Amino acid sequence: MAMGLDKLNQTDNPNNYEIRTINNMIELNKWNNIIEIVFKDKKNSVLYSKLVNHRNFTFLGCYHQESIIATTLLYIKNDVAGIHMVATLNEFRNNGIGTLITKKAFELAELKGAKIGVLQSSPMGKSMYKYIGF
Repeated sequence: MAMGLDKLNQTDNPNNYEIRTINNMIELNKWNNIIEIVFKDKKNSVLYSKLVNHRNFTFLGCYHQESIIATTLLYIKNDVAGIHMVATLNEFRNNGIGTLITKKAFELAELKGAKIGVLQSSPMGKSMYKYIGF
């Protein structure tokens, strides 16, 4: 799926969740734990550790009471931004958190010069991405 980032509408955050960039190994390990819980699969933490400070990749976490409850990985190359690994812990689903972290990632991408957002959706995320405008 793809969309022009200029089509992104205002991001609502009624619960004041904080979206932060993950830039150290402690937080990256917490980020990876969320990925493993949600996708029920071991992910490549060694690869992620090599990418955490790469200029084209931004790891993002949604925080609630200092704990990561949702994740995404933003990749920007030229004017295209892609997101991967959007995951929200089960107990926080259906509260708009996946939408929030996705839109915040694409807002950040637009600030960095990206014009187009792309993603591949699991069946679970299709309705959310359609709601956003994909």
